[in-house]
Amino acid sequence: LVSQQVPSNLRQSVFLDGKLILSRLVPIASFYQGEYTNDVIRDIEGTQRYLVSQRIIDRNDVISVQILCNERHYEKLKIKSEEDVVFDYNIQNINDFIKKQKIEVVEEQDFSSLIFCSQACRKTFPNHYARYPEKKYFYHYITSLGTKIAGVILLASSIGLLSISLAKGFLYESSVTEMMLLQQKYESKFNQLNEQKIDSDISTTNMKNVVQTVDKLKKTYLRSPREMMAMVSQDISLFNEMRVNELDWILATDVAATDADGQKVKETKPRGRKSRRNSKRKNKLYEIVTVSGNLLNFDGDYRYALSLINDVENTMTVSDKYDLVQVLKRPLNIESNESLSGDVNVKVNSKGALNKKAEFTIRVVREVNLGAK
Repeated sequence: LVSQQVPSNLRQSVFLDGKLILSRLVPIASFYQGEYTNDVIRDIEGTQRYLVSQRIIDRNDVISVQILCNERHYEKLKIKSEEDVVFDYNIQNINDFIKKQKIEVVEEQDFSSLIFCSQACRKTFPNHYARYPEKKYFYHYITSLGTKIAGVILLASSIGLLSISLAKGFLYESSVTEMMLLQQKYESKFNQLNEQKIDSDISTTNMKNVVQTVDKLKKTYLRSPREMMAMVSQDISLFNEMRVNELDWILATDVAATDADGQKVKETKPRGRKSRRNSKRKNKLYEIVTVSGNLLNFDGDYRYALSLINDVENTMTVSDKYDLVQVLKRPLNIESNESLSGDVNVKVNSKGALNKKAEFTIRVVREVNLGAK
């Protein structure tokens, strides 16, 4: 609804949710002698024809008409709207509407301004057709609403900051109390140990050297066979015919050692440069792995078995992983009645063919890097 001063056939128009909404006010003068209901319906039909001619709406579009009128015209308009099936009418009594919406009426307030202020409470911006007094009421409403929202936000922020401060204060007090109890506990423990302490002749420097020596022993000499055994297993796994029956790992200072406990180190007096080199070699440490096994599905072909062991030896030597690769036992068990090549005519069920085995023993040595952690 707009005031009477607004000219134009389209007094007020807005788009809401994709729908065109028109607001009209049909003025009634004191000397008006015509039929009010017919003129209202005629005005609505004229508005429809204008919208169709301007291609704003289609001729088949359903138009919803909301009419606010006083008690004098309410019954007439209601009867007339029921006879017309072209438009969707909704007629309300202005007095009932004001009571239902609980609108406060200010003295000397214009009718359209009253309705506008009520509808402005449901929008976030005023229509550009509104007059200055109507916009003023709307801006007052928006200002008061913004003030209320800002007040609620400030109040909520203040309560939040207060609760956070209280929580931090409570946690600080509990932490201080806990630290005081812990300090008293350690002070009592220190006093108890101080009374029961035993004097020692070991100086701080000597104790530091002892700790460093033990740490060095743990990092250097207490080694795990996992890395060395993994390397050997990876190389042997390249040959499917080989089966490992036994794998021994020792840590020794001599390349030729066969047992970790049976090492013999001869002490000699240093003589010249050669003896200095030998003295340096004593500090070396070696990992020694001895692998024993046999060939699977061996048919007596010792020539193939020897070739396979030679291939294993060459593969390990070329890999540069080890300092020394030795074959201690080769699969060679030749008797006077046997040959290096396999005998094709040997019967499978014979006792001699079943007892033939190709056993091997390989020994690999790798130097331990004492500088590595």
